[in-house]
Amino acid sequence: MGKERQPGLDLVRAAAIFFVIALHGITMRGALDAAMLSPVWCVKVFVRYLALSAVPLFLMLSGYLQAGKRPTKAYYRGILPLYLSYFAIAALCMAAQTYRAYVGGAPMPSVWTALYKILDFSADGYAWYFEMYIGLFLLIPFLNLAYAHIPTRAGKRMLLASLVFLTLMPETLVSFAPYYGGGSLNLRILPDFFESLYPITFYFAGSYIGEYRPRLRTWQRLLSVPLSVALPTALCIGFTAVRGEYAWYMMNGFSTLTVLGTATAVFLALYDLPVRTKAVRRAAAAVSRCTFEMYLLSYLWDQLLYSKLSLSLAVTVLLVFAASFCSAWLLRLVLRPAARGLCALYDKWLKIA
Repeated sequence: MGKERQPGLDLVRAAAIFFVIALHGITMRGALDAAMLSPVWCVKVFVRYLALSAVPLFLMLSGYLQAGKRPTKAYYRGILPLYLSYFAIAALCMAAQTYRAYVGGAPMPSVWTALYKILDFSADGYAWYFEMYIGLFLLIPFLNLAYAHIPTRAGKRMLLASLVFLTLMPETLVSFAPYYGGGSLNLRILPDFFESLYPITFYFAGSYIGEYRPRLRTWQRLLSVPLSVALPTALCIGFTAVRGEYAWYMMNGFSTLTVLGTATAVFLALYDLPVRTKAVRRAAAAVSRCTFEMYLLSYLWDQLLYSKLSLSLAVTVLLVFAASFCSAWLLRLVLRPAARGLCALYDKWLKIA
């Protein structure tokens, strides 16, 4: 008998994929390039900083759920269904690119070019996420062993503090006087060599939450998320007002302290939330199962809907979300027998069935 689903974690995953689609929508529409400092613009800035927690939320979920994994043959089987989904979606992306080239009279990619783009993760504009996750997936059992051998809570906090300093602090500091944003100072004065390892920081943050299970009171759940987003929003609005142009560089990316604050607030607000309404539980679970495919398929829907429709940003985001979910659900249904067969072959090959 399988483990009972935790509806709060489904809510976290559903929120994360919605944030992904909203963040891409704001970028696709260039929603922050005009009408600066208007009330609507300020709301969009707020939503963007909330949505920047999307990928960190997925990483924290991995840390929360996979902290007990060890380097076994059975563990590595888990990447196979993801690869199968990726190859199918990347092939769809290449087919769409070929069709657009044919209709537009442009040179069509050859079979070898298409295969290369699939293998180097450039066929799908959002496939960088899977490329990053492959590396994290391979490291997870060893990260878990390292974390498990830290004997005290204080030691684990020191690990997190060290990672925050190495991966989040450099970009956070640069935000305040970026030489590329018209500032007079170049504040790249902290060691930033390991900045790209921010996925490990968020992974361990999820592991820490999974081990110690902090709980928020109702008023803390209600206030923590908006307050965590208000800080970078206020900084962005302030720098935009002073410099007269959109402060795109302010806490711009996943490797910043404010994103860690927002992702942690969202995670803690939702992960242990009791969901008593059956319809909400089922909807969250359905979306949760499809988030990987939704992430990659949303690239196709972004390219199609934002170029063809003149609807409001909010409506288009909802349409992309709905289309991504429906197509992801259908794809998973079609690929399910192949995924099971692939895993069975893996088990048979390694004799671990």
